[in-house]
Amino acid sequence: MKVGIDSKGTDPSAGIKVGIDPSSEINVSIDSKGTDPSAGIKVGIDPSSEINVSIDSKGTDPSAGIKVGIDPSSEINVSIDSKGTDPSAGIKVGIDPSSEINVSIDSKGTDPSAGIKVGIDPSSEINVSIDSKGTDPSAGIKVGIDPSSEINVSIDSKGTDPSAEIKVGIDPKGIFPYAEIKVGIDSKGIYPSAEIKVGIDTKGIEPKGTDPGAIIKVGIEPKGLT
Repeated sequence: MKVGIDSKGTDPSAGIKVGIDPSSEINVSIDSKGTDPSAGIKVGIDPSSEINVSIDSKGTDPSAGIKVGIDPSSEINVSIDSKGTDPSAGIKVGIDPSSEINVSIDSKGTDPSAGIKVGIDPSSEINVSIDSKGTDPSAGIKVGIDPSSEINVSIDSKGTDPSAEIKVGIDPKGIFPYAEIKVGIDSKGIYPSAEIKVGIDTKGIEPKGTDPGAIIKVGIEPKGLT
């Protein structure tokens, strides 16, 4: 993770690049019978999924670019053993890599109203039945991506108030895998309190009080020096 911001407006090559290593993952086991079917949920984010922002602190000619892409290998994979044996039931959900934008922003600082809003297709959805008791309760898990899960970026081309925000989330419906990546940039270029937070909501899964709600949260030193 590398952050550099020009607080004085003398060096427009301010850059923010955020990547998450695929080894950064959350793995949760679920015991449907109260024994040990070794059911697993694994969520990982590909390092090629990055947010790269360059801001023109002078408002002259930075050719500032914003590129946001999510690799399809960033997936939620669930394997469930309905009888406590090995049915190898699988759920796999990926995000389309075509959700990507590269934009140039007003170099003169005369028209900063550059806005980008991207939605993710909600058609990526699966419904699976699970036999939790070894009989057939036809329990269902539905995983989908909400179209309101969006990337919204607003940048001030003059470099005076670039309160840019990038937020990517997955709809918590079904098994509530509420993963969220949020990056904020300080408007003055002094306290770029960028934050990455990835978490899974334990609700909707009920792993019998095991509490798999692991969260990864990364903050950047407020002065951008460390």
